[in-house]
Amino acid sequence: MTAYESAPITKELAIQWCKGQISQLLNAPGSTIDEDKDFSELGLDSSLAVSLLIEIEQEYGVEISAEELFDNPNITAVAELIIAGAGKSGK
Repeated sequence: MTAYESAPITKELAIQWCKGQISQLLNAPGSTIDEDKDFSELGLDSSLAVSLLIEIEQEYGVEISAEELFDNPNITAVAELIIAGAGKSGK
Protein backbone atom coordinates (compact mmCIF):
# COMPACT_ATOMS: atom_id res chain seq x y z
CA MET A 1 0.00 0.00 0.00
CA THR A 2 1.38 3.40 -0.93
CA ALA A 3 1.19 6.52 1.20
CA TYR A 4 -1.53 8.12 -0.89
CA GLU A 5 -3.78 5.08 -0.48
CA SER A 6 -3.76 5.27 3.31
CA ALA A 7 -3.34 8.22 5.66
CA PRO A 8 -3.63 11.90 4.72
CA ILE A 9 -0.32 13.43 3.71
CA THR A 10 1.12 16.07 6.00
CA LYS A 11 4.01 18.35 5.16
CA GLU A 12 6.16 16.75 7.86
CA LEU A 13 5.48 13.23 6.56
CA ALA A 14 6.27 14.31 3.00
CA ILE A 15 9.50 15.97 4.16
CA GLN A 16 10.59 12.89 6.09
CA TRP A 17 9.77 10.62 3.15
CA CYS A 18 11.71 12.85 0.72
CA LYS A 19 14.67 12.97 3.10
CA GLY A 20 14.67 9.18 3.24
CA GLN A 21 14.51 8.83 -0.54
CA ILE A 22 17.28 11.36 -1.12
CA SER A 23 19.35 9.73 1.59
CA GLN A 24 19.06 6.44 -0.31
CA LEU A 25 19.76 8.04 -3.69
CA LEU A 26 22.88 9.77 -2.34
CA ASN A 27 23.88 6.86 -0.11
CA ALA A 28 24.14 9.32 2.78
CA PRO A 29 22.77 9.27 6.33
CA GLY A 30 19.35 10.91 6.60
CA SER A 31 20.61 13.10 9.42
CA THR A 32 22.92 14.85 6.94
CA ILE A 33 20.07 15.82 4.59
CA ASP A 34 18.89 19.41 5.18
CA GLU A 35 15.37 19.89 3.82
CA ASP A 36 15.99 23.57 3.06
CA LYS A 37 19.23 23.09 1.11
CA ASP A 38 19.05 23.18 -2.67
CA PHE A 39 19.27 19.77 -4.30
CA SER A 40 22.46 20.80 -6.11
CA GLU A 41 24.09 21.57 -2.74
CA LEU A 42 23.08 18.13 -1.52
CA GLY A 43 24.65 16.50 -4.58
CA LEU A 44 21.42 15.52 -6.35
CA ASP A 45 22.12 15.60 -10.09
CA SER A 46 19.57 15.46 -12.90
CA SER A 47 19.50 11.67 -13.18
CA LEU A 48 18.95 11.29 -9.44
CA ALA A 49 16.28 14.00 -9.61
CA VAL A 50 14.42 11.95 -12.23
CA SER A 51 14.64 8.93 -9.92
CA LEU A 52 13.12 11.05 -7.14
CA LEU A 53 10.27 12.14 -9.41
CA ILE A 54 9.50 8.52 -10.27
CA GLU A 55 9.49 7.57 -6.58
CA ILE A 56 7.15 10.48 -5.76
CA GLU A 57 4.69 9.37 -8.43
CA GLN A 58 4.81 5.74 -7.27
CA GLU A 59 4.47 6.61 -3.59
CA TYR A 60 1.99 9.49 -3.71
CA GLY A 61 0.38 9.31 -7.15
CA VAL A 62 1.57 12.87 -7.81
CA GLU A 63 3.24 13.80 -11.08
CA ILE A 64 5.84 16.55 -10.71
CA SER A 65 7.65 17.69 -13.83
CA ALA A 66 11.41 18.16 -13.97
CA GLU A 67 10.76 21.87 -14.51
CA GLU A 68 8.65 22.06 -11.34
CA LEU A 69 11.37 20.24 -9.43
CA PHE A 70 14.05 22.68 -10.57
CA ASP A 71 11.75 25.63 -9.79
CA ASN A 72 11.30 24.17 -6.28
CA PRO A 73 14.80 22.83 -5.61
CA ASN A 74 14.61 21.69 -2.01
CA ILE A 75 12.80 19.09 0.04
CA THR A 76 10.48 21.54 1.78
CA ALA A 77 9.26 22.94 -1.55
CA VAL A 78 8.82 19.47 -3.04
CA ALA A 79 6.84 18.37 0.02
CA GLU A 80 4.47 21.27 -0.65
CA LEU A 81 4.14 20.16 -4.29
CA ILE A 82 3.32 16.64 -3.13
CA ILE A 83 0.60 17.91 -0.80
CA ALA A 84 -0.84 20.22 -3.48
CA GLY A 85 -0.79 17.43 -6.06
CA ALA A 86 -2.35 14.92 -3.70
CA GLY A 87 -5.12 17.42 -2.97
CA LYS A 88 -5.87 17.85 -6.68
CA SER A 89 -6.08 14.12 -7.26
CA GLY A 90 -8.30 13.62 -4.25
CA LYS A 91 -5.82 11.35 -2.52
